[in-house]
Amino acid sequence: MYGRIGDFAHNSRLASYTQLTQARMRDTQLAISTGKSAQTFSGIADDSSLLVSAKNEKAIADAHVAQNLNGIDRMRSMDGALDNISGMLDRMRGLVVQRLSGPSGDDLPLDIEVDTMLEEISGQLNIKLDNRYLFSGSRTDTRPIELPDAVNNAADLADIYRGDDVRLSIRADDEVEIDVPMTAAEIVPVLETLADIKAAHIAGDTDGLNAALDQLDNQLDSVSTLRGSVGVRMERLESVTESQRFTSEYLAEIISRIEDTDLPEAMTKLAQDRTALEASYLTISQISQLSLADFIR
Repeated sequence: MYGRIGDFAHNSRLASYTQLTQARMRDTQLAISTGKSAQTFSGIADDSSLLVSAKNEKAIADAHVAQNLNGIDRMRSMDGALDNISGMLDRMRGLVVQRLSGPSGDDLPLDIEVDTMLEEISGQLNIKLDNRYLFSGSRTDTRPIELPDAVNNAADLADIYRGDDVRLSIRADDEVEIDVPMTAAEIVPVLETLADIKAAHIAGDTDGLNAALDQLDNQLDSVSTLRGSVGVRMERLESVTESQRFTSEYLAEIISRIEDTDLPEAMTKLAQDRTALEASYLTISQISQLSLADFIR
């Protein structure tokens, strides 16, 4: 071919241009098929340090979010258990009032109701999440409440709490630590009040029942306060987690802008390079058909 046209430099430039266009098309096709604008850091040299930093920060944010979501689930479960306990105590209050209302109250099986409620409240305090007890402090592998076979008075409930007094905490962020505000030990007085109600009922002790009713009102307030403490911490944890989610999404956009292929732009470039390459092939084909006679005309 070079012998026909006699212009080696021009031919070399044309071949080089064609090869560059072919290489660019291969890179563009690879970017479209993989969804990544570059296959190595050298392809994004100007943004490589930013990309590494953004990925590291996103990994940290995502780890915090995952841990915090587990903490939120724990607190929601605790709040649900306390809500159930509050409902039970309110029901018991109504039963005690009914028991004190007159002779008809003497026939109320309050002792059976108390035994049932002790089991129900213990069940709420012994709930687990991810195979961990929620109300045992740091002893998450230990059932926090173990009731005796029979409960006749508050003394029978001594040492029923099997957890510890350690308040677990959640490292919500690098600078934020949120504690879990309670253990089942805070609810043991509630169980003792129920035991006092049973003992007073069996003994026909009206004064004892009235005293237990006052205790029950105090316990309802205590449970409500505990729910408030859990709720405040849960809201705080949710707020921190939402901020971390926003950070993760923002970093994901940065990573995507650096890494990901802009498909409309890539398709346009590919079409332009294809047109240019076809024109180059046509030019080479036409030149290859020229003879010496064509140059000396």
